[in-house]
Amino acid sequence: PHEPMGQQASAPDDSRVLGSQSSSSSSPRKGAWCKGGSADAYEPNRAVDSIFISHSALKDGLQSTKAETTTATRELPTSGFRCGLGLMQGRDVEVSAITSTAATVTWAPKEGAHKFHVNVSRAQGGQPEEVAFFEAPGEGSIFTLPEGTLEKKSGPYQVEVVAEFRREDRSELSRGSISEKFYTTSDPPGAVVNLQLSKLKEDGFSVEWEAPAENGGDPVNAYEVQFFEASKYEVPTERSKVRELAEPHAVTCREPKQSFSGLRPGSGPHRVEVRAKHHLLGPATVLEVFTACAKPFAPTQLRARLMPGWARSASGTLCNMMTGWEQHGADGPSDADVDVVKLEFRPPTADGGQSIKSYIIHAEEEANEDASSAEGAKERGSVLHSAEIPASAMVDSTSADDGVPPTGACICHITVEPNRAYAFSVEASNGEKRSDPTEPTSAVFVPARVPRAPRAAPEALEVDGGLAAELRWVGPVSGGGLPLESFKVGVLLRSAGTPGYASAEPEIQHEVSVPVAVAAAKAKDWKPRVAVHAGEALYGARVDGLRPDARYCFVLAASNSIGTGRWSLPSISLSTPAAAPSAPVNAVATVGLDMKQQVVVTVTWECGQMSAGSGSIAAFDVLLVPADMGQVRPSAEQRVVRERVAAQSVRVGQRLSWAKPLTKPGSYIVEVVAENLSGQRSSATVLSFDVMEEAFPLALSLTPPAPRWSEEPALVLGPAAPDAPRFADFDCQGWLQTLLLWRQEDKEAEAAARQGRSGVTRMSSGSVPSSIDVICYFRRPGSGQVFRCMLAEDVSASRLQVALPPQVPLSIRLVVHGVDVIAATQAAPVQSEPLVLLMSEDGERLQPFWEIWSRHAPDGQPPRWTSLPEEVQHCIEGAWLEGHPKVNLQLPEVPGEPPGALSPGLYELTFGDERQTQSMVRKLGPAGWTAKARRTVLDNDGEDAAEAVSAEDQCVICMERRRTHAFMHNDTGDGHLAVCGDCAEAFRAEVAAGGGSRAVRTCPMCRRFFTSIHRIYQ
Repeated sequence: PHEPMGQQASAPDDSRVLGSQSSSSSSPRKGAWCKGGSADAYEPNRAVDSIFISHSALKDGLQSTKAETTTATRELPTSGFRCGLGLMQGRDVEVSAITSTAATVTWAPKEGAHKFHVNVSRAQGGQPEEVAFFEAPGEGSIFTLPEGTLEKKSGPYQVEVVAEFRREDRSELSRGSISEKFYTTSDPPGAVVNLQLSKLKEDGFSVEWEAPAENGGDPVNAYEVQFFEASKYEVPTERSKVRELAEPHAVTCREPKQSFSGLRPGSGPHRVEVRAKHHLLGPATVLEVFTACAKPFAPTQLRARLMPGWARSASGTLCNMMTGWEQHGADGPSDADVDVVKLEFRPPTADGGQSIKSYIIHAEEEANEDASSAEGAKERGSVLHSAEIPASAMVDSTSADDGVPPTGACICHITVEPNRAYAFSVEASNGEKRSDPTEPTSAVFVPARVPRAPRAAPEALEVDGGLAAELRWVGPVSGGGLPLESFKVGVLLRSAGTPGYASAEPEIQHEVSVPVAVAAAKAKDWKPRVAVHAGEALYGARVDGLRPDARYCFVLAASNSIGTGRWSLPSISLSTPAAAPSAPVNAVATVGLDMKQQVVVTVTWECGQMSAGSGSIAAFDVLLVPADMGQVRPSAEQRVVRERVAAQSVRVGQRLSWAKPLTKPGSYIVEVVAENLSGQRSSATVLSFDVMEEAFPLALSLTPPAPRWSEEPALVLGPAAPDAPRFADFDCQGWLQTLLLWRQEDKEAEAAARQGRSGVTRMSSGSVPSSIDVICYFRRPGSGQVFRCMLAEDVSASRLQVALPPQVPLSIRLVVHGVDVIAATQAAPVQSEPLVLLMSEDGERLQPFWEIWSRHAPDGQPPRWTSLPEEVQHCIEGAWLEGHPKVNLQLPEVPGEPPGALSPGLYELTFGDERQTQSMVRKLGPAGWTAKARRTVLDNDGEDAAEAVSAEDQCVICMERRRTHAFMHNDTGDGHLAVCGDCAEAFRAEVAAGGGSRAVRTCPMCRRFFTSIHRIYQ
């Protein structure tokens, strides 16, 4: 008999405190709440009030809490219960649907029962041990134990059911009914793990696996393996050629591995299912396997033959032994220096389980002493070339050619190089393995031939004013199997309406032969427009002697020891300019007095012979310039006289004349240039003559001589005094006190110096015959505006101390102070040559230099920045500072000197404003061109004298000079240091002029309106 089950007295109504007690022990026991099937949390089960499970497996791992200790052992209450009333009779408790961890409990219903207590226990060592305790509603008679209540394959278990009745003031428990003993079953084992392929062969394979992680309660003692061949599934046709089986193979093995054999190579996928088993069978683990492919058989009946020349232009698939197979259109590889060999063979009789994917063509090149290949020259052995061709690109022969090979053969065309012998062999590949190569064919010799035409037309550039052409092209280093010896350049002369030839042979006017070594040296620095392939090089040539006023095209042909190939495509047309007219001849200059007693120079000349392509003469340009001006002639200089003499319908040998009054004695130069209707100018016919003072009337002889600067015209004495007069407001640290020295022309002293009687040139001191005005021209750095000021007026001495600013380019001239008689007779003031000054802060003389971007250099070098001759630098700088818009430069030809970057002739230099317009230079004459010009400043060591300014200190406008001026804002009382002095002046000018954009009326840093611009001294 069992003791009645008790319940706490403090919870008589619907109390859900769980508990159970063992008759053998009253001490606290370990336990845990029942876990749900899908979570680790402990939770109530179904509709029962509460659950308490005590597994032996959990007793060692869980700690009992105080609450559990309180409810684990239910002691018999002393009052409030009546036990043993209304007992159920007999063992009316049945247990069914027993699984590995649960069961279903059924009992006889009891009328009036409030609820039932279900206690599950297990016999351990002869004593029952409580496993779980449940409460079920009183109206029911069946209760299903939750999953996990029982342990797998364990027992014996018994279930006790006690009815509880509710009375007026207490609860009564019936006597317990106990079921028969029962045992739980085991689960099927889990799926095997790590099922994988261990060995793969052409006719089978082996698999292996590991035991399942869960055995279901019983040890696994065997494995069931099922094998399904590929024919049982839908697989690609080419991979399912295996025999049909009515049923799958099934085998039971003890070890975790199994092998299969007797399969076709390359077949699959074959399905393998493996299950673990004891008395139950576990789930299947599946693996699909393909067998390995075998090596296909070799192709048979291979033969090769050389195709005729027309095959190079045939369409279809051609295999290049160097680059692989290529698909060509109707033109074929006609631009390649190759020949074609036709290969025919039968495909393999066995493919090794996979269809043939490609064929590998091997061409063994035999050595040839005349071959141009560098590799063949190194080692006179054979060279093996290989190329893979897709099987789909092969052409299937449908008719036998002389019976060999028979119908169904594969055909492909191989491109080979001439002047070589080849032996061919073929391998078949099914994508995984290759067959053995076929027996090589007999050697096929490809004879040498003339080279093919270059693949691209040459590029033609005009040089020497268009009367010569520079050609550049990309060509091969060998052709026809032999090294190239030369290139031939064909010159085509075509009229204005003649189109370029397409396929007909061009009509060559004349040919120019260029050796390969010379052509290669001509194009070292050329950048071609087309890609340069392997085995190609850059070439160039020059064609001279082109006729004026004509259109030319150029074609190329390559030559080897056998002969010359075809012409290439023609270049673009080049039109030569009209020829410059012949220079005037028999020029004569005479000086005399006219009817008004003016000294007049009369120049006469004859029209020269008409050169071919020059056209008619339109006019003659006459230039009269004082000889002391040298090679630089500013356009605005009043002493330079330029006039254009019209010459309509002038004849050869016709004499023309030109006259002009002279204002002062001296040496003069006259240049006469002929110009045709196309604007081409001839070379100048130059005359020089001297006009003595005796040729002028008395009034003109009173003209004073022009002042001249001393040998050392400027001496820096040191920093200028703070109160020294300054002629302008410059943004510089300190002015320099400078001594200027000059002298007036002394012909007797100069003659004595030339005769060697005096080795020292005297610097004048004291009085001079005429008083001098000292005028200064300058430009603010970075500004395009020219400024003029008077440093001193009516100076009677030959020296002047003046304060000059550093880092400001200056041009100082000495002008004879005005006299009435002189003013009445002189067209221009009597003045000295300009003295160009540019000094650093420490008084060092800086040297401004003018450079131009030289084009078509006579020395053959590429375009580059080239400095103008030193003798013209001083005059160019002076003309720029004095505001002349342009100057003319005459660069003479120096006999015996090698050609330089600039060719001799007449140039015109146009000055820019250094802000929006860059300076430009134009070469005048027949070979004219236009290029950029720039001005740089160097120190005495030849280094750039520009001050290095960090990016943080640069002006935000010009990005060149240092920030020195700030934009002030009265509303905030601050300012922004942003611009240099020159850019600040530009802002001030725009604000003063009014109407400017917002960009010049606001601070460039914050874009607010500024009140003023202040100089900031740091």
